[in-house]
Amino acid sequence: MKIIFRESNEKLFLNKWEEYINNNLASYKYLPIYLEYMLFYTSSLVYDKSFVIIEQNKCVAICFLPIENNDNTNIISLANGYTIAPLAINKRIEKDVFAQIDLIAKENDIKKIKFYLDPLIIEY
Repeated sequence: MKIIFRESNEKLFLNKWEEYINNNLASYKYLPIYLEYMLFYTSSLVYDKSFVIIEQNKCVAICFLPIENNDNTNIISLANGYTIAPLAINKRIEKDVFAQIDLIAKENDIKKIKFYLDPLIIEY
């Protein structure tokens, strides 16, 4: 398992993100252009810790992870609201995704995480 963060290798990250979207069910809210638009309009963004997980050179999970600071508190959110939940190809990979989110939350003193489930994703 290999984790690619957007901040460390944006070209590979975007390539693998697109691969996941092209090969799995996802709504328009996971399109990179839509995510860029959303990031552009948030005024409290501190970091974008988005990542993908690769196994056997295949993208098996995507996670959009904007970290904002609201009222001197770090939270995972988008414009102080909810952001899209991560997607993974199976429950084992999903556990790895949330373990990585927990690690990022600890490293960045995250006090709250605000995900929502997109109703356009039938896997939910």
